[in-house]
Amino acid sequence: MKKYLILAAATAVAVAGIRLLPEFLAAPVAEVELIRVRREDYAERFSVSGAVESPGSRELSPDFPFVPEKVLVEEGDYVEYGQLIATVDAEETARAILSTVQQYADLLPEELLTPEAEEALAQAGSEALEQQEGQSLELRAPMSGILTSVNLKQGQLYLPTSPAASVSSVSALRLRLSVPEERVGSLRIGQQFTFTVPAVKDGLFSAKITRISPNAVQQLNGTGYQTVVEVLAKIEDDFGVLRPGYSAQASLAAGEEEALDLLPYEAVLRDGEGNDYVYVVQEGRAVRRIVETGRQLATAVEVTDGLGRYEAVVRDAASLPGECAVRLAEKEE
Repeated sequence: MKKYLILAAATAVAVAGIRLLPEFLAAPVAEVELIRVRREDYAERFSVSGAVESPGSRELSPDFPFVPEKVLVEEGDYVEYGQLIATVDAEETARAILSTVQQYADLLPEELLTPEAEEALAQAGSEALEQQEGQSLELRAPMSGILTSVNLKQGQLYLPTSPAASVSSVSALRLRLSVPEERVGSLRIGQQFTFTVPAVKDGLFSAKITRISPNAVQQLNGTGYQTVVEVLAKIEDDFGVLRPGYSAQASLAAGEEEALDLLPYEAVLRDGEGNDYVYVVQEGRAVRRIVETGRQLATAVEVTDGLGRYEAVVRDAASLPGECAVRLAEKEE
C-alpha cells in the first residue's frame, strides 16, 4: 500500500510539472552584457586660465634711428641666433633724419627759432647722420627663439624709443596661471596637471607646478576684482606647437586622489522609493540588488556599498523587465 501511495505522489508531481512546463518554456530569457565595477583614481578638479610664456627673452634695441630697406621676418617667426632680421637703407635713413629735424624746426614759433636754435638743430641732424654712418647696415637676431614683437616697417623711420624686435626662447616654455585664493591651499610643488590651448585643436599638454607665489594680487574679472595667486609650471613637452603668448586653460586637482568603484549610469536604476539598485547575475538569473551610491562623475557613478568588486551586473539594467533568466549576449566579431 505504501508503494502505491509513493507512486501516486510521484505521478501527481510529474503531472503538475508537465502542466507548468509551457509557462516555464515561455518565461523570458534576456540577452545581457555583464560588467564589473571599475576601480579608478579620482580627484575633484577645477579649471583656471593662464598663458604660455618664455622664461628667457632678449630685445633688439639699436640706439640709433634708421630706415629698414628690407624686413625679412614677421611676428611669430622662429629665428636662429645671428639670423638676418632686417637691412638698413643708409641713404633713406639720412634723408629721413634730416626731414625729421626740419619738421621739428618748422614746429617752433619763428620768434623762438633764433640763430642759435637753428644751429643746434642743424648740429643735432649732423651728429645723427655721423652716428648712422658708423653703424652696421644689418640687424640680426640676438638669440634663437620666437619673435614676439617686430616694430619695423620697410621704408619707415625707426626711432629708438622702443625695441626693434623681441625674441623669446622656446627651449623651456612655462605656464603662468592665475589661481583663485580659495583654491591655492590644495596645490603643491611638483603637482602635475593637463592643459589645453585654443590655438591647438584637440591638443592636450602636461605641466608640473614649480612655484606658487607667496603673495596674492587683485585681478580684474568681468566687472569686478578677484583675489588670485600666480602659479608657475614647467611645460613637460610642447611638441613643437606651443608659442609664448598663447592663452591656456588648465585642469587642476583640488585634493589628493582616491580610489573609486565605478559603474556606468546605465547599470544603475532608481525605484519609486529613492533606492538605487542593480541587477546582479546569479546562477543564470538577474537578481535585483539595492546599492549605495556616492559621487556622480561625467559617465559613471560611484558604488560605495552593496556590491562586491568581482560580482557581475547587467550593463543595460533598463532593458530587463525585472528579475528574470538571462544569457550572455553573443559578441560581434
